[in-house]
Amino acid sequence: MDTKALDRAYKTVAQIIQEEIKDKIKSGPTKAYRTGDLYRSVSNTVKPIEAGASIAIYMNYYGQYVNDGTYAIEPPRRFVEAGLKSADDRIEDLLADAAEKDIMVELDKQFD
Repeated sequence: MDTKALDRAYKTVAQIIQEEIKDKIKSGPTKAYRTGDLYRSVSNTVKPIEAGASIAIYMNYYGQYVNDGTYAIEPPRRFVEAGLKSADDRIEDLLADAAEKDIMVELDKQFD
């Protein structure tokens, strides 16, 4: 099956998630921005469907401690969860549209 639309959508999804997490690091009740190092470290990688389809979001090692909290970091910031939640609707629609496009391409191939 041709998955070009879904592969493009995965790249867009990764970018949306990255942007939303960075937004939550920089502002609001989940703010965890002091020097900007954690903010600038947030990045992503995407594997296409033929290679196993995965999206990975990375950040400096201490990001998990700021996000989850420790005895020295209270309260936990939970910017990862907040970023994923705020990106959810956009991601769902984007992936549904891409899947539909790829399915239509396959159906056109079958009936040509």
